[in-house]
Amino acid sequence: MSFSGEFNQALLERFIQLIATHTGLHIRPEEREALTQKIRLRMKLFNISVPEIYYLLLKDSSPQSDDEWQELAISLTVCESYFFRDKGQFSLLRYKILPELIAAQKYTKTLRIWSAGCSTGEEPYSLAILLNELIPDCDRWNIFILGTDINQNAIEQARQGVYSSWSFRLLESQLKERYFFLKGDKWHLNNNIRERVIFRNINLVKEQFDNSAYGIKTLDLIICRNVFVYFEKPAISLVLNKFNNTLKLGGYLLTAHSELQGQDIGLLEAKLFPESVIYQRRENLELGAGLWESKPSIYPDGEKKLCSSAPANNLGMNLGQSIGNTSQLMKPEILLQEAAEKINNTAKDLSSLSVAKLKEEKNNDAAVTTLLLEAEALFKNKFYALAIEKAEQAIALESKQFYPYHLQAEIYANLGKYDKAIHYCQMALKVNPLAEEPLYLLAHIADERGDINAAKSFLKKIIYLVPYCIYAYLELGYIYDKEGEGIKATKMRTVALEILQKLPFKATLEKLDNLTVEELIAKINKMLPRQL
Repeated sequence: MSFSGEFNQALLERFIQLIATHTGLHIRPEEREALTQKIRLRMKLFNISVPEIYYLLLKDSSPQSDDEWQELAISLTVCESYFFRDKGQFSLLRYKILPELIAAQKYTKTLRIWSAGCSTGEEPYSLAILLNELIPDCDRWNIFILGTDINQNAIEQARQGVYSSWSFRLLESQLKERYFFLKGDKWHLNNNIRERVIFRNINLVKEQFDNSAYGIKTLDLIICRNVFVYFEKPAISLVLNKFNNTLKLGGYLLTAHSELQGQDIGLLEAKLFPESVIYQRRENLELGAGLWESKPSIYPDGEKKLCSSAPANNLGMNLGQSIGNTSQLMKPEILLQEAAEKINNTAKDLSSLSVAKLKEEKNNDAAVTTLLLEAEALFKNKFYALAIEKAEQAIALESKQFYPYHLQAEIYANLGKYDKAIHYCQMALKVNPLAEEPLYLLAHIADERGDINAAKSFLKKIIYLVPYCIYAYLELGYIYDKEGEGIKATKMRTVALEILQKLPFKATLEKLDNLTVEELIAKINKMLPRQL
């Protein structure tokens, strides 16, 4: 390399490539001038006048080079975060993913979670708070929460657990008062939560995750949000491969919206929820049934739905017809009073614990989880009377949980007992006013009863709460078609199409006969009016 002493375009390109190779960071054209200024500032601190010499310092394999990469990374990365960032994704974690993981690990009482690219620590601390809320005997669990970032300054700040009011712009005041105390003009995290999180300075691209010093192995959950958006594609692929190797079978990866669009996700399987896409580690994606399908979740078909819906008979909604599926959906034939007569060996094999015995358990939450697992298994096998009994027992033990009420609503809706279903939907909404599942069920019931305006109102509420709920847009489009509102129907389908185009094309929609996202896009395109 000849030293010209000038910062020309060719040299800038070499810096950009070196930065991408070392950190994964993608420098956009509009960021090049700022990068030049940052490099010049670093050169000035070293009293270096020739940019080629600074380039060689970065390229060198030495402790001095490693130290300088630490400093340069601080100037290249953005440290902007806040507690419970992205309400939708945290709702998915709170009501679906974490309860599933907790139920799966209730005997080992072990959870391993990694917040990769955690910035100043708000995300891993949010997870620690959430787990403390979800697990009554959290102190008796072996919970590993690791927060890592390439920015050493951010990690040092995270370890302090001290934040300004701006970090709490989405945190409920009740949680803020429970887990923080005000000292001066700063909020300090309680020690019992702060000490549950370990922080490390890690470069996702350059370092090996299986280093025993980090403890990054057999993870239940990796959260890596708003990181890949700054990465070059080869770096994303490299890090994803490492994530694949550190997640346990059935473990989850959560990224920010659309960050993995068009990316090869390897052994990860995209699972679509109204709040977000999440990726689950599979041993062999061609095997079909997943790890979690071998035992029931505490949420009826929760992991299968892009947006929660009514039970198997779909309550007469016409989404399948609206995208070209003309198969007739069967009405429920098993009446409540007949369910007990249809018990077979499958039902008899399910454990049956009495309320009295469950009340003796120290962990009331574990008892509720057990009952819900049984209730869902009975529901899936169409033993509705016993499922109702189990769900009622769960409610008797804990009247402030959302899912026992929602499960009861689904069971009664499946039996055609809509008044009772509506009652339990309302009870579920009292517990969690922001939940979309009861609204979806209420929309189905309204449509079944011919109350189109009510159905539209419920679907619009879902879209307000969960802007990514594709099914709500499609069903609204179908209703508008029935009303002769072609322009509105087209608008709904166009929005659904825009959302789908940001999702992994090979992800499947089990509710729609395992259509892939790509296939659904093709079907919707056929429904849209042709442009002249």
